[in-house]
Amino acid sequence: MGKHSILKSKKSNSSKEKQFFFGRFFNYSINLNMRALVFLFVGFSLISPAYSTSWVEVEVGDDSGDTFLWPYFYSASRFIDVESIVKHGDFVTYRELINSQKAISKNVLSLVVEKKSWCDSEKVLWQHFSIYGSAMGQGKPIMRLNPNEIQKLKLGSAGFLSDAFVCNFKDFD
Repeated sequence: MGKHSILKSKKSNSSKEKQFFFGRFFNYSINLNMRALVFLFVGFSLISPAYSTSWVEVEVGDDSGDTFLWPYFYSASRFIDVESIVKHGDFVTYRELINSQKAISKNVLSLVVEKKSWCDSEKVLWQHFSIYGSAMGQGKPIMRLNPNEIQKLKLGSAGFLSDAFVCNFKDFD
């Protein structure tokens, strides 16, 4: 074997190594992109409350648009996340979705409220709520608030009917 054949074999090996490296790099980057897409899809599915819960529509009462703390809606549908209903000794926690049928502001179309109830038909505590610019609590919240304020319930009101549904729900825990 002469000098030229040794150099030729070294050149061909280095080009094969380059092809092998770029081939593996290309396959790795495709797999990485697919993993990233799957991660993003799962992440967004879990972020949006509408996709991660079991909403059940409840009666709206005579003041369906009343959101207690601020007037967001003239009228609204109400939903309870039955998977979020948890009994803790003498009180119950749950999430309620208030979805606009007729909004006061076009920027606010739904609220998701975390409530605490003593099932006394008198009051509920608004612990946290998120304001959404899209229907059914989908997408990223515009704002999150932690009012920790007590709402006094009136017989026949939307809050009263939501609370009654939760407190009479059969599948606690």
